[in-house]
Amino acid sequence: MKKHFNKLKPSDFEKFPVWEFLKNGCDLTPLKKSPYNNRENRVFGTNVTLSCGITIKTMILNFDVCNTAYNKHMISIYFEVNNKWIELHRYFDAEYEENDALELSKKMNMDIDDIFPIKYDLSTLVEGNHDFNGTIQKKIEHQLSLDELMEYTIKNQL
Repeated sequence: MKKHFNKLKPSDFEKFPVWEFLKNGCDLTPLKKSPYNNRENRVFGTNVTLSCGITIKTMILNFDVCNTAYNKHMISIYFEVNNKWIELHRYFDAEYEENDALELSKKMNMDIDDIFPIKYDLSTLVEGNHDFNGTIQKKIEHQLSLDELMEYTIKNQL
C-alpha cells in the first residue's frame, strides 16, 4: 500500500503510526513494526498536548532521534483540524508569515497561549537511548542564519 503525502489522513495513522517516504519523495508506505530505530524519511502520526491540556492529532516530520538541537529548528508539524491538515511553518520556510503560530491559532480558533508550548512524545514510536520528548515554542529565540541552516542541514545528512 502506498499513498501520496497530500492524501494522508489522520485515520491512516491509527493502524500505522509511522510512514516512510519512497524514493520519489511524494509517496509513502506504512511501516508495520514499532518502535523504529531509523528516523530518515519518516512521518510520525502522534497526539501532542497543547498548552491548555487538549490533545490533538498531528503529523511530525524531520525528527532526528539523536539531535534535539536539530529538532528545535527543523521539525515540521501538521495539525488535524476538522479532518484537514494545517501546517505550522518554520521560521525559514517560504510563506512563514501566512503560516506562523499566530495564523495557526486563528485557523484553530484558539488563543495562541492555549496552544503553545506544544509537548510531543515519540518514545513509543522510536527506539534508542535518546530523548524523544520535546516542545515546540511559538517562536524560537535564537534563529539560525541561512548559512547556519545550510551548514546544519548538510552536517546532519552525512
